[in-house]
Amino acid sequence: DYDGKNIKLNKTIEGVHEDKINKVLPLTKNRFATASSDKKIKIWSAVAPFECLFILEGHTDRVFPLLQVSDDIIISGSKDGTIKKWDLKTGKMIKEIKDVLPINDDEELLYGMYYDSFYKMANGRTLVSGREKIQIINNESLQVELTIQDMHLWESCSFLEIRKGLFLIGGCEGRVCLYNDKLNKVEDYSNGLGEYVLRMIKIDDYSFVTVDGFLNWWLC
Repeated sequence: DYDGKNIKLNKTIEGVHEDKINKVLPLTKNRFATASSDKKIKIWSAVAPFECLFILEGHTDRVFPLLQVSDDIIISGSKDGTIKKWDLKTGKMIKEIKDVLPINDDEELLYGMYYDSFYKMANGRTLVSGREKIQIINNESLQVELTIQDMHLWESCSFLEIRKGLFLIGGCEGRVCLYNDKLNKVEDYSNGLGEYVLRMIKIDDYSFVTVDGFLNWWLC
């Protein structure tokens, strides 16, 4: 049995980005991606010596969320308000949509909103966080299919699918909403104790944990 006593640092990759790294995303085909405040995304080989395969450039502000939607396609989000779609075979941008992600200069809120702004849904769609709303975009066309407003959240920070078609949306002031994808509406919301719900962990189909400065156990 592994006793955990032999963990050691194997390698530090120097000069990965010119500013802090905001997101690391494992990819298929032995690759991973990094998103940075230097406005760039880099695609790396996950096999030593960990060479950079592509540098994806086009965002004009800090890059936070990344999501792989197929083997060779990822989408990225930035504080510049855009979502971009990239081809990992060529390293080129395929499409973009503007004015989707909110722009905010509050560093704490910015980090919470952008770090996990995307949540992959069924049927080729993605949930995107926002201010007093969420949006569902089509991964192929990158068009907004649905905008749901009056979220009672002010800012949405995290997502979790608790049961098929039922999504929890965590926001500021410890609030959690339940979104029903079949009915296209928010059915309920409740307040926790903390501030921004940055993490939600599923326990089973009827309970989950949120982290918002406090550890909250919920039943639904």
